[in-house]
Amino acid sequence: MLLLCGTLWGAVQLIVSGHIFNGDFALYIRQAQSIQYGDMQQVFSDMQEMIAHSTYQRYSPILYPWGYPLLLFPCVALFGINYFAFKIVGVICLVGAFIFLYYHPILSKERFRMSVLLVLALLTGNIFYWGYVNSVSSELPFFCFLMFSFWTMNKLYVLKEQTEKRTILYIGLGILLFFTAQIRTEGYFLFRVP
Repeated sequence: MLLLCGTLWGAVQLIVSGHIFNGDFALYIRQAQSIQYGDMQQVFSDMQEMIAHSTYQRYSPILYPWGYPLLLFPCVALFGINYFAFKIVGVICLVGAFIFLYYHPILSKERFRMSVLLVLALLTGNIFYWGYVNSVSSELPFFCFLMFSFWTMNKLYVLKEQTEKRTILYIGLGILLFFTAQIRTEGYFLFRVP
């Protein structure tokens, strides 16, 4: 709990106002706005036009997967374009990923407890993750939903007999895997997990 609270406190302390104007953040935010305004086709048309007139036509996809814009949508609807609110979504996802790792069905057994605490200590102190806290990017939400997917897969593995709870977990896992793949296209590799 101390590691998670420390991560939450430290991540919020690292957030600075504004955003570095490069990367994917503008399209993610515009796609989130298009959900609110109902003009998704306009975003698609604008991006097609921009890429068609660009000297380097592979610098961006026409649209990113819709999972991360869906996560940003409530912030856009409530606060408008507010980078601090968008970054808080990333912080929540970072802490959420660590929580899913800590409560992993197999790793939460007593014999693995010290190993999990060591891994969490290494992850929470890893500067690589802290670098994403101060940007509007899909890496932290993808990390969270990836850990959530693994947590759900292992919950299913632990439940041996076919019950109603297991059926609900299978349905939930399918939805979760689909949403994870919608945050970053790398998530489609989860469907290849044996």
